[in-house]
Amino acid sequence: MEKTSLDKALGNKEIQALVTALGTGVGDDFNIENLRYGRVVIMSVDAEETCFVRDPQGRIHQVQVGPFIDQRLEAGEDVSTYQVLCFDQETHQAEFKPIRSVIRHTIDEPLYEIRTTYGRRIRVTSSHSVFVYEDGQVVLKRGDAVQVGDRIVAPRRLPLACDETPGSIDLLAELLPRRAEIGRDLLVWGDDVVRLQQERIRAEHQDAPHLTQPRVRVPAEVGSQLAERRRSLGLGQQDVCQAVGIKQPVTFYAWEQGKSRPTLEHFTRYVEILGLPVEKMLERVEIGDSALDRVWKEQYTGSGRNRVRPWLRLSDLGPEEVASLNGVYLAPEHYADQKVRRYIPVNSQLMTLLGFFLAEGTCSQRGGVRIAFGPNNLRWQEEIHQAFVDVFGVEPSIYPPSNGRTGELRVVHSVVAAAFRLIFGFDDVKAHTKRIPDLVFNAPPELQMAFLRGYFLGDGTVDRRRIAWSTVSPELASGLMHLLLAHEVVSSLSVREATGQFSGEVRGKPVITRHPVHMISVCNAADLRKLEPVWRDHPKAPRLAAHLATTKPNPHTHAYEVIGGDLIALPVRSVEEVEASNGYVYDFSVAEHENFICGMGGLCAHNTDADVDGAHIRTLLLTLFFRYMQPLVEEGHLYIAQPPLYRVQINERVDGKMKRSYRYVYNDAALAQLRAELGEENVKLEQRYKGLGEMNPEQLWETTMNPENRTLLQVQVEDAAEADRTFDMLMGSSVPPRRRFIQTHAHEVQNLDV
Repeated sequence: MEKTSLDKALGNKEIQALVTALGTGVGDDFNIENLRYGRVVIMSVDAEETCFVRDPQGRIHQVQVGPFIDQRLEAGEDVSTYQVLCFDQETHQAEFKPIRSVIRHTIDEPLYEIRTTYGRRIRVTSSHSVFVYEDGQVVLKRGDAVQVGDRIVAPRRLPLACDETPGSIDLLAELLPRRAEIGRDLLVWGDDVVRLQQERIRAEHQDAPHLTQPRVRVPAEVGSQLAERRRSLGLGQQDVCQAVGIKQPVTFYAWEQGKSRPTLEHFTRYVEILGLPVEKMLERVEIGDSALDRVWKEQYTGSGRNRVRPWLRLSDLGPEEVASLNGVYLAPEHYADQKVRRYIPVNSQLMTLLGFFLAEGTCSQRGGVRIAFGPNNLRWQEEIHQAFVDVFGVEPSIYPPSNGRTGELRVVHSVVAAAFRLIFGFDDVKAHTKRIPDLVFNAPPELQMAFLRGYFLGDGTVDRRRIAWSTVSPELASGLMHLLLAHEVVSSLSVREATGQFSGEVRGKPVITRHPVHMISVCNAADLRKLEPVWRDHPKAPRLAAHLATTKPNPHTHAYEVIGGDLIALPVRSVEEVEASNGYVYDFSVAEHENFICGMGGLCAHNTDADVDGAHIRTLLLTLFFRYMQPLVEEGHLYIAQPPLYRVQINERVDGKMKRSYRYVYNDAALAQLRAELGEENVKLEQRYKGLGEMNPEQLWETTMNPENRTLLQVQVEDAAEADRTFDMLMGSSVPPRRRFIQTHAHEVQNLDV
C-alpha cells in the first residue's frame, strides 16, 4: 500500500470482499453510517501421500505425510530442523527448504483425487490448492476447482541424490540402538573388545593401585645397593614404611631381595627417600605388567580370575563405547566363525544386491535373508552370491529348483538379517508394503543406477520399445517414479486391479494377486538411452538396443509441456471425490516457498501461510483500516480474534474412571501449565494451528467466533497508528528510519533468511 495507489490495493479480491461486506466504502467514499456490523474481526493433503524430507543430519527419507506429521506432533519435536522437497516459484528449481510448522486436522470437506497423464495423482481437500499452468503462468487453483484438461505443475527433475558416496555403513552404530528389536543377541569380537573390557576392570579398581599399576622387577645388584643405602642413612623401619606408603618392613626387605615386585609408585617413593636419582635407577630395573595384566596374560580365558573375553554381547555395550571399537566384527551367538566386519562398503555390489532383494527377496530374523531364483533370473545367481561374499563376508547357501519349485539363495545369519530388517528397512514387509531403502536416495547417481539395475533384473521387463517394472506396492511405485526423476527420467504409471485369481506357485504355495499391480514404464528414446546401464544386461536387451539404434531424437514425443527449470505441466485426466485414508488431512508450512512436492510420482501442492505471515497480514489490515477507514477504529468497531494455538486430548480420572476430552490451548505457557497439572502423559498434542485460514467454518466458530466463549482484543487508535508507523518505516521510501530500526533490533533476530 505504500508504493502503490489505493486503486491498485483495492484490486485485490480479498480486500474487495472485505470492503463490500462492511458496506462503509473506503477512502473519500467512507461513510461510517453504512457499517453493517458492530464488530469487524481479522482472521490440506491425505495422510498416505508420499513426500520427501531431509532430516537434521542431512539424510533424505521417503515418507508418508500423515505418519511423519503424526510422529512429530506426538513427540513435540522441533520440525524446523527438517526440510521438505518443494520448488522455488521464481526459478522453478526443485529443492529442499526448512519446514516452519506441520498441521493436522480432521477433514470436514470433500477430498478429491486428481489424476494426470503419466499416472501421477494426489489427494487434496476442496479448499487446498494445487499449482496449475495457465496462460504461461504458474498459478494456484483450489482442489474443487480443478477440471479435466487443466495442467497440473509437476517436477521433471528432483534433487534426490548425493554428490559423495556414503563410503560405508557402520553396522555396530546402526544396530546398537535397535538391539531390542533384533531378538537374539549378537556378539562383538576383536582386540578392541579385549582392550575395552580391560579398561572397564581397571576403572573398577581405580582405588586399588596394587592391582592396576605396573610392577618393578629389582635385579640383585640394584637391591643390594638399595639396602646398603638405607642402612648407611640410618633410616628407621617405620619411617620408611610411612614415607613409601606400606605397612610392614618385610615388604621393602622383599623388594631388596628380589622376592616381590613393588608397584612403580612405591618403588619411585622408596628411591626418593633414599636420595637416589629416580631416572637413573629406573633405567636399571625392569618395569613390567600390573597384577591385572599378568592375570590376563597368564590365566586362560574363561578362568575364574580372568574376566576378559575376546567378545562382548551387543546388549552389554554402551553408546559411548562404540567409538573405541574400530577393528571389530559382529557375529551370531555360538557362531564365532561367521564374523561380519563392523563397516560394510556402500558400493555397486551392495546397491545391486538391495535392488535384486527388493524384487525377489524376503527376510526375517530367524529365517534369514532369502532370494528366490526362477528360470528367468537364474543367470544372476552367481553375481548375487558373490555380492554377499564381498560385502558381508558370508557364504550363502544355494537351494536349486526342484519338483517345479523355485530355487533359493539363503543367508541364515543374525547380523545380515538384522541389517536387512533394521538398517535397509525390510522389517516385516510384505509384497504390497515394500519400499526403496532410504540409503538409495542418499547415494550418488552411479550407485542409484546400480540399484535400479538390480531391481530391474529381478522385476523388470523389456520389449522392443520400452522397459517396465511391476509391483503391488504403491509406496514402492511412487518411490521408483521419484528416483527416476533424480535422473531426469519421466516415467509412466499404469495400475491393473487385482483379479484374485491363481497365477502360479512360490515355494509350494499358490500365488494369488490380491493387490493392484502398479507398472512403471519408460518408453521415451532419450530416457531409455540414459537408463542403458539398467537394462543392457537383460536377455531381451538386444531388441531394445536395435530399436534405439534406428530411432532419431524427437523432443515432441512427450505428453507434457516444459515450464522451465525443473517443472513441467501435466494434463488432468480425472478428478474424483474420495474418502480420506484415516479421517485427517495434513499440511506443511515451508520456509520461503509455501509449497511442497507430494503424491504418487510427484505433484506440486500449495500450503497455507505460516504464523509469521498471519502477523504480517494483520499488520497490513490494521494499516488499511487506519489510513482509509479510521472511524471504524476510533469508534471501537475493530477487534482482533484470538484463535487457539493447540488442540489437545486430555486423559483424566473422573469418579474412578479415565475420561477422554478435548481442549483448546491458546499459548505455550498454558500448555506447559496444563501438562504440569495433569501430567505429561495425560496431555496429548492433537493439533497445532497455524491460523484461522486453516480451520473449517465449524472449527472457526467453535474456537474463535462463538460470542459465548470467544476472546477478542479491541483495537485502539494507538494500536493502528503504531502498525501504520511500523509499516511505513519498513516498507516506505525513507531509508534512515529503516536503517536505525535494523541496527537497533538486529541482535534480537533468531531466524534469518538470507
